[in-house]
Amino acid sequence: MQKYLGKLLGKTAINYSNFCSEKSGSERNLKRNEGNDAMKMTVGKKIMGGFIFVILVTAIMSAYTYLKTDDISKDYQNVMNLNIEKIVLSEELATEIAEEAATVRRFNLTKDLAAKDKFEKLKITSDQKITKMEKMFVTEKAQTLIKKIKDNKATYEDFAVKAMAAQVAGDQVQLNSFIVQGAKPYDIAADGTKELVEMIKVFVADEQKKI
Repeated sequence: MQKYLGKLLGKTAINYSNFCSEKSGSERNLKRNEGNDAMKMTVGKKIMGGFIFVILVTAIMSAYTYLKTDDISKDYQNVMNLNIEKIVLSEELATEIAEEAATVRRFNLTKDLAAKDKFEKLKITSDQKITKMEKMFVTEKAQTLIKKIKDNKATYEDFAVKAMAAQVAGDQVQLNSFIVQGAKPYDIAADGTKELVEMIKVFVADEQKKI
């Protein structure tokens, strides 16, 4: 009986020991699984965080590039608009200088007072354009050219006024003399406006090559 009880107690102790071992193993496995799950969650969060960071950086860079490109486009457009205005202004000046000469010739041939009045108006508007150009053009080369146009235009106009006065007085000799003397400064002024237009066109073409 004692032996039987001893065996029974021994088996019970072994079974309890095995139970405890299994429980301990289960707990270890549970903790290990929990640790693995926690590690997976940590890695997942890191990956997700990195992915979000990349998206944010890409979005910021894209927005910066868009804004910067937009600024560059606006700056370029402003430069182009300014130079287009310069070209238009120079071509209008060239036209008005040519019209001045045409009205003087007409007056000297017909003594038409309307031609003389138009000449006086053209003098004023062309001077206004030159004043505006002096403020718009910034390079030394352009300023030098504008001054040459301005000075020779004024010289030509002075001879033109004298020629018309000689025509009114009926002095053909003086009329021819003033016409001849005014021809050279007129040519210089007219050629200067053409040179100015070409200068701007070359600049615009060079800027377009940089795009």
